[in-house]
Amino acid sequence: MSGSNRLRVGRLALYVSDNTYQRNVMKKLVALLLGLTLVAAACGDDDASDPASIGTCDGLADATIDLVQDVIDELEAMSPSDVGALTQGEEFAAFVAFEERGAVLGLRGEELACTEIDALVQARADQLTADPANGFTQLIVDGTKQGQDVFARLFR
Repeated sequence: MSGSNRLRVGRLALYVSDNTYQRNVMKKLVALLLGLTLVAAACGDDDASDPASIGTCDGLADATIDLVQDVIDELEAMSPSDVGALTQGEEFAAFVAFEERGAVLGLRGEELACTEIDALVQARADQLTADPANGFTQLIVDGTKQGQDVFARLFR
C-alpha cells in the first residue's frame, strides 16, 4: 500500500497511514481486544481457561473480557521500546498466545452461534482496567466500551 506502514502483531499484519500511525494502531488493538472479548463472553459459568467447556454465549463473553484484560496488562508491562518493536512487527510469545486464544474463542463462538457477542462483551467492558496515562491501552478499553470489534480489526 502506498504511503502506509505495515504493522505486525504476532503473525498478523496491519496497514496504517503514516499520518495516523499511532492512533490507528491503538484503535486496531482496541478493536482486536473487543472482538476477542465478545467471542469469550458467550458463556456463563463456564471455565474460561478451557474454551471447550464454554457452553453459553455469556461464558464466552466472560472469557473474551479476560483475554482483553490480559492483553492490556501485557502491553502495560512492556517497555516503550518493546511496544515500538511490537508495532513494527516483532513477534512476542505472549501476543502469539493471545492470538491463539482469540482464535479458539472465535471458533467456540461460531459453534455456539453467539450472534450477540459484541453486545455481551460491550456490556462487560466496565470490568476492564487500564492505566489512564497509557493512551495505547486506554484506547483498547474505550473501543471495547464503544462496542468496537477490537480483535477482528487487529487480527485480520
